[in-house]
Amino acid sequence: MYQWKDRARFSEMGEDGRMTLTALMNVFQDCANFQSDSLGVGAEYLAAKKGPG
Repeated sequence: MYQWKDRARFSEMGEDGRMTLTALMNVFQDCANFQSDSLGVGAEYLAAKKGPG
């Protein structure tokens, strides 16, 4: 399982002191991107695989 350590920022918290759903989804997206990059199949790899058009 891929792991990535980060800290929750104040700007990602709602009024109740919990991370907002939007912030949580952004963390998931970042983690997925970092994992893909670490496996060599990230955005650069996919852009190179994309055919013309």
